[in-house]
Amino acid sequence: MLCSPICELLGIEYPVFQGGMAWIADAKLAAAVSNGGGLGIISAMNANADWLRGQIRAAKELTDKPFGVNIMLMSPFADEVAKVVAEEGVKVVTTGAGNPGKYMAAWKEAGIRVIPVVASVGLARMMERAGASAVVAEGTESGGHIGELTTMTLVPQVCSAVNIPVIAAGGIADGRGVAAAFMLGACGVQVGTRFLVAKECGVHQNYKDRVLKAKDIDTVATGRRLGHPVRSLKTRFSREYQKAEFDVNVTAEALEAMGVGALRKAAVDGNEAEGCFLAGQIAGLVTKEQPAAGFSLGEMAALTFAGAFSEREGFTLVCRRGALMQDASEKHPGAMAAVLKLSDKAVEDLCAPFPDVFPVNYNCPGQLVVAGGEENLARFCDLAAGAGGRAKKLAVGGGFHSPFMNEAAAAFRAELDAVGVKEPRIPVYGNRTAAPYGEDREATLAEQMRNPVLWTKTVERMAADGVDTFIEVGPGKTLSGLVKRILPDAAVYRVEDEKTLEETLRALRETGGQE
Repeated sequence: MLCSPICELLGIEYPVFQGGMAWIADAKLAAAVSNGGGLGIISAMNANADWLRGQIRAAKELTDKPFGVNIMLMSPFADEVAKVVAEEGVKVVTTGAGNPGKYMAAWKEAGIRVIPVVASVGLARMMERAGASAVVAEGTESGGHIGELTTMTLVPQVCSAVNIPVIAAGGIADGRGVAAAFMLGACGVQVGTRFLVAKECGVHQNYKDRVLKAKDIDTVATGRRLGHPVRSLKTRFSREYQKAEFDVNVTAEALEAMGVGALRKAAVDGNEAEGCFLAGQIAGLVTKEQPAAGFSLGEMAALTFAGAFSEREGFTLVCRRGALMQDASEKHPGAMAAVLKLSDKAVEDLCAPFPDVFPVNYNCPGQLVVAGGEENLARFCDLAAGAGGRAKKLAVGGGFHSPFMNEAAAAFRAELDAVGVKEPRIPVYGNRTAAPYGEDREATLAEQMRNPVLWTKTVERMAADGVDTFIEVGPGKTLSGLVKRILPDAAVYRVEDEKTLEETLRALRETGGQE
């Protein structure tokens, strides 16, 4: 799956673009995505040259990986920002809302890979003739400015019509969408709505909450009367705009005025009455705010780093794992809750009377996550509160690391058997066993999906084996916080960007640690 021309063309690890969302896609988000191996993209939106230059330089401080800039060609500052990307040495430019032909020669001379967003076969062919390096074929399911064709119909037609790489966009939020895009002929995907709720995304929390609460039918397309439709979440503003759009007494000028500043009011101010909350139809599948990976999925990353898989194999297996877990969650609906202030034994005893409630994540002393069916999990939470604990339901889409995942684990085992899990070059401690991987590596990894994550025991076992320094790699500080609660005297560091990398290296040098 990762044998993708777009990775080789752009020098990225994974064929995943982050959408250039106006008022949302800034230097911090773009750098986080690029550091994670994808292509982060800064949105130039309607900003001037100075603002964009500042964002580009900020991104360079946060990552040494390739990142891009999205230029909305309808912007009044399009000419000046087109010069800035060349002057600042930006590697990739994506474009939307227009034809970038007038800038193409200058960009190519500057060594920029130009990747226009297209909504039709005709425009894709035109961009190829103009010298585009690739195109993003974006279906009407996406958020923001949209065309009329769906991703399912647009992508294969564009793939058949051009000889440059095609990136699929619109309605993609998980491994199943990625797999489907590749089957349609694409060699990469662009994802927007999913990144709206990334921990590193600075959009207003009200915006994130609306996306997380959205259902499958909670978006609407407006603006067709003006010739540039957009898709957004259904809100008071979208309803009023839609009503005005069908009112013959409302002029086009009045409609344009209604929309001015509405996205900023949503993204920056969180104004739920006057803001336009752009999001794709896939919003109903986006159910939790999260960084790139948690500790259970992180086991895949650790194994890949240790040489048990190639990067291509590791990424492909992560996608398959996610798709299998999603399928299992839909067939066997479940939920999860974090329990605080109770001992592990107390939580286990409270779970025992319920046939479908299980302790699943032993995070640290006094913090244990349980999974179960919605109805009995609610009863369990009441019991936990009555016992002096605090139970908080988690915004996740299934009962992970429990028997709810039995079918997914069995199917994933077959995937692992086909690929093979090589012996790691360095010890990798399994979440299920709290011990280094041994001979039956395929079973150890597959069984992790339907068995508890023994994080506390894993950290304690590592300490017993002589590990006294822990470094969390990736965005956030959840795991480093858990380690400190398990081993208060351990040296704990985290690396999520260049700044924290330098801080960690400096601390290791000062304490005599190894780099």
